[in-house]
Amino acid sequence: MSFPRRALLYLARKRGKTLTLLALLFVVAVLALTSWSVRGAAQTAQLNVRQALGGTFTVEPDSSNMSNWGSSSVGTGSQITFQGEPLTADFVRDVVEGVDGVRGGSGSVSNVLIPETTDGSAALELVEGADGDSSLAAAYAGDDFGRTVQFFAVSDSAFDSYFANGYLRLVEGEPVTEDSGDGVLVSREFAEKNGLAVGDEFSVRRATVHAQMAGIDVEDTRTRVRVAGVFEPTAKSQADLASWSMDNAIFGTISTLDHAREGTAEQGYDRVTFQVDDPAELGRITGEVEGLDALAGKGYLVSADTSDVDAVSAPLENMDRLVTALAAASVAVGAVVLYLVLSGRVRDRLHESGVLLSLGLSRASVVGQYLCEVLLVAAVAFALAVPASSIAARTMGDALLGSASESVQTGGGDGGVSTADGVSTVSGDPFAPTFEVDGASFTDIEVEVGPESVAALFGVGLAVSAAAVLLASLPLRRMGPREILSTLS
Repeated sequence: MSFPRRALLYLARKRGKTLTLLALLFVVAVLALTSWSVRGAAQTAQLNVRQALGGTFTVEPDSSNMSNWGSSSVGTGSQITFQGEPLTADFVRDVVEGVDGVRGGSGSVSNVLIPETTDGSAALELVEGADGDSSLAAAYAGDDFGRTVQFFAVSDSAFDSYFANGYLRLVEGEPVTEDSGDGVLVSREFAEKNGLAVGDEFSVRRATVHAQMAGIDVEDTRTRVRVAGVFEPTAKSQADLASWSMDNAIFGTISTLDHAREGTAEQGYDRVTFQVDDPAELGRITGEVEGLDALAGKGYLVSADTSDVDAVSAPLENMDRLVTALAAASVAVGAVVLYLVLSGRVRDRLHESGVLLSLGLSRASVVGQYLCEVLLVAAVAFALAVPASSIAARTMGDALLGSASESVQTGGGDGGVSTADGVSTVSGDPFAPTFEVDGASFTDIEVEVGPESVAALFGVGLAVSAAAVLLASLPLRRMGPREILSTLS
C-alpha cells in the first residue's frame, strides 16, 4: 500500500487527532495571514501619505532677501520684480532630465483675467459661490474686477500641484503644456454654464482698473483661447472672491497670460513645483537641485517641508512594526508548537513505525506517510484560514488604522498643508483658492488578503510544516526496526 493512501486512512481513522492538528494550524495561519495583510495595508498607507503630502519640492525666488528684488514703473504705478534670471520651462526640463528621481515638474504663475465671448460682446457666466472676504467683494462690486477669475499659467498642467496632488482631475481633453499655444483648461461646471466643449473658443482680458493703471487700452489685452480640456475639482475650495474659486479657474500657457499682461513671460514663473518618484529621496534630490549651476547663488530657494509627512507617518510606522512583530511571532510560536505536537505523535507511533519497518518498508516511506498526513491537514487549514483572515484583517485593520487616523494633527506652513480635526487646507498662493480635504483620507485604505499573501502563507506554511515533521522524525531515522521494538518492550 502506498504511503499517501496510508496517510489518508490514518487521518480518517484518527479523527480527533486530525481535528486537533487542523485547529492548531488554522489558528496559526489566521494570525500570520491577518498580521501580514494589515502590515501591507500600513505600508500602503505610509506610501499614500508620502505621495499626498511629501512627494513635491518647490523652487522659487527667495523673498526674504530684499537684494534679489527691485522696483520698476508700470503706467501710473510701480511693481516689485525679481532681479535674477527667470524660471523657465527649459529650467524645468533640465531638472527633470538631469536629476535622478524627479518624475516631472511644472512652472506656475497666476493672475486675474476676465473671461468673455470671442468678440468681447458679452461676459461669460461664472459659477456662483460665497465670498471668502466680504469687504473685498464689496469694494469691487461696481467694477468689472468683480468678474475676474484666476488664470494659472503652467508649463505642464499634469505636474501642476493642483492636478498632481489630486485636487483637480482632468476628465476631458488633454493637459496644457508649454506647447499648447492658446489651449486652456476650464472646469466642467464653468463649461456647462457657458455651453463650452473641447475645441470651443472664448476670450480673456485684463480688468479695466488694471489696464488703466498700466496705461494701456483694455482691448489690447484681449486674447482668444481654445478649450483644450475640462477638469473637475475633487474637493471643495474657497477664495476671497467667489469668482476666484477653482470652479471658475482657467489653466493656460504663459504666452497667453503674457498677451493679456505684457511682461509676464519675461519675468518667468513665480515658482516651479516638482514631483518625485519616492518622497523618501527628497533630501538627496533637493540637495542636487540646489547645486545646479542654474540656481547656485542666483537667489532661489529650494524647499521641501516634510513635517506633515513625518507627523502623519509616525503612528503608521508604529503600527507597521507592531504587526510585523505579531506576524513573526505567530510563525515562530506556531513552528515550535507544531514541532512539539508532532514529536509527541511520532513517539506515540513508534510501535507502528517499527512494525512497518520490520515488514520491509523503507524509512523514507514511513516518514513520507507522516509528511503527507501533516501537509494534507495543513493545506486544508490554510484554505479555511483565507476567508477567516479576510474578516479578521478588515476588523483589525479598521481598528488600528482608525487609531492611526485620529493621530493626524499637523500644522502646515504657507503653500503647504495644514490639518486640524481631520480637515486640511491646501493652497500655494495667498489669493488662490484654498481646498478643504479630509485629512483622515490619507490613511483611509481597505485591508485585503491578496493573492501574494495567500501564496506566501501556503509556501512558508507548508515549508515550516515539512521541516517540523522531518525534525520530529529524527529518532525514527536513527533507529532500526529491531531497536525500536526492543525499546518499546
